[in-house]
Amino acid sequence: MVQALALLVIGNSDITRPEHMAELFRLLDGVSGDNETLPTAHLAILPGTLHISPIYQVEWLASMTNAFLDAPMPENGHRRFTPDRGGTA
Repeated sequence: MVQALALLVIGNSDITRPEHMAELFRLLDGVSGDNETLPTAHLAILPGTLHISPIYQVEWLASMTNAFLDAPMPENGHRRFTPDRGGTA
């Protein structure tokens, strides 16, 4: 089991279906059923985005990545992170 925090990013128009990434998200404990702990994985599905699109949307992806990396680390090891929803799709 992966113990590190993970930010999973996929475009909804990518060749890999978002459902597959959602399953990986679930397997990485991205969905907590008890609401007592925060997830260890975060999932971002980028609308109207292909696999190669982020190279044209660097600021959008960078803002999400920076928000994830800069989020405070509480004692329980789980971050609460809010992605920047700005940018262009």
